[in-house]
Amino acid sequence: MEYGPRALGHRSILASPLSKEMKDVVNDRIKHHERFRPFAGAVPLENVSDYFELDRPSRYMQFVVPVKKEAENRIPAVVHFGTCRAQTVDQREDLVVSRAPARI
Repeated sequence: MEYGPRALGHRSILASPLSKEMKDVVNDRIKHHERFRPFAGAVPLENVSDYFELDRPSRYMQFVVPVKKEAENRIPAVVHFGTCRAQTVDQREDLVVSRAPARI
């Protein structure tokens, strides 16, 4: 079950950002988005500084941030003109949310 703002971090579609072609694979086979439309990159909060110029959590993909130059070739599927709509994922926060009682 997904809940919360766009239920990010709990998506059923996961794809490797390592291949530049992955964006087109996901667009063509699953999402049917326009070919120019970028995907967000999810990253553990403790590793965010390895990839992005981001100094705070971005739980809900609210920020388009610069991708570090040295990381652009490592995650090409989520880089769009040197930027990414990054999502940070915090395991500690997920544990709290997943243990919360369901609200109806």
